[in-house]
Amino acid sequence: MRVELLWRTEAGNDAAAAKPLAMALWRPGPGWTMMSSGVLGGGLGAREWVLNAQIPGHYSRIDPAAHLAELAAGLKLDGPGVGLLTAAQVTDLVRRAEEGVQAAVTVGLRVPTWAAAPEGGTDPELAPIPGLSPEPDSAWKPGTINIVVSVPVPLTPAAFVNAVVTATEAKTQAVIEAGFPGTGTASDAICVAAPAGSAAHDIPEDFTGPRSPWGARIARAVHAAVLVGAIGYREKLGQSALSGNGPALRRPTPPTLARRCAEVASVRNVTMGGMFCPTGGAGKGGRSSGLCRVAGGWAGCGLGPAAALVRAAVWWGERAERSLRPPGAGR
Repeated sequence: MRVELLWRTEAGNDAAAAKPLAMALWRPGPGWTMMSSGVLGGGLGAREWVLNAQIPGHYSRIDPAAHLAELAAGLKLDGPGVGLLTAAQVTDLVRRAEEGVQAAVTVGLRVPTWAAAPEGGTDPELAPIPGLSPEPDSAWKPGTINIVVSVPVPLTPAAFVNAVVTATEAKTQAVIEAGFPGTGTASDAICVAAPAGSAAHDIPEDFTGPRSPWGARIARAVHAAVLVGAIGYREKLGQSALSGNGPALRRPTPPTLARRCAEVASVRNVTMGGMFCPTGGAGKGGRSSGLCRVAGGWAGCGLGPAAALVRAAVWWGERAERSLRPPGAGR
């Protein structure tokens, strides 16, 4: 999946005029079938490109499909395609691959929500996370999680539907494990793409549930991408678990979790999800203490001890990986 990063400015929009807006474009060309919830090119059918376009926080257009069609025309995109919009930073796009499956994700979680919200009531859990809401006099900047998944084998229509379900479950798992109180945002969108398959031997896959071979790969790729994006979103707002500045994460570490941290720190290193996560010894102020504080943050957001510890180890591994990169190196 070759994703191009493009830029645009939009005259007549004060918020966008002074600041270029990014767009992520993937154009595999003819011969692909896609299922999407996008406002442009949604549904199931032949599609040749996917455009994920960033919009300003104060987006006022009420014709998003027409807007995306204008952007596609401006990029001279031929044939039918899929268009997605997001207020999240498209430049923070995260890509992950899993045995042929590729996922490209943009994550914005300013307003995480639970899917099953009480009707007509005020649910405090649907409000922005404490400490992450904007200042009263600042611009409100919503976010969205947009997911694009590419599978290298043809899929039946039912398998397309199942792939959407599997990817959505993986997204929700990652959002919760990253410490956000919700299943996603109210405007999340998805696109699943697979080759159309024309030869007689191109028998489409029937199963993409999380325990099928291709479904499991979809789940792992999407989960890894959304998890990195969600944790990065917290870090970008200065609310990482290690900073101590996030009110939502400053909770006492449960005793059970503290014991598990000590057990993990008793070995020299831990491997989680294929990542090397150094833990070192359990001495005072050592990595055991840091790991425990990170895990305690996620436990304070509602995760059980085991899940919180796994998330802490993955977070620590990502942090260590970034620290080893040369200055200026990308993700």
